Amino acid sequence: MRLRIAALLYRFLATHRDCIVNAAGRDWNVITTVPSSTGRAGTHPLELVIQHVPPVEQEHATLLRRGPGQLGHNRASDDGFEVTEEVTGMSVLLVDDTFTSGARGQSAASALQLAGAHVVALVPVGRYIRPDFSPTTQTFWENARATRFDFETCCLDPCLA
Repeated sequence: MRLRIAALLYRFLATHRDCIVNAAGRDWNVITTVPSSTGRAGTHPLELVIQHVPPVEQEHATLLRRGPGQLGHNRASDDGFEVTEEVTGMSVLLVDDTFTSGARGQSAASALQLAGAHVVALVPVGRYIRPDFSPTTQTFWENARATRFDFETCCLDPCLA
């Protein structure tokens, strides 16, 4: 699946970089991944994916590792992740493998911002939705399923026609 995910990530970033930049008010000069919250050993699978996309790999740096703070499904933590190198003044695009509640992405962004970086945006590759969680998520799920996927359709208002 690495090559498919690499193609998906590259196509999204190539198609919608301007959308993200317009919404955020600035471009990024570095891409980093949100680490696993479990402290997984070895190279993160999303970093292995990025190695297949030279334009993205050139912008990529591993800037975070799991920190001492407690992370939970709906619990973000300023020290859930630690910055591994000097980031002051960097404009960072965060990429996460799976978006569930946003707690990991928020924790990663917080660690980077507290260390002096500007987080431009978070781009999740996948989204986990439990339709039976609530009537709101059920409606969201039904609407999402009824919408045909199109790479040209952006999720950000500045790009919507």
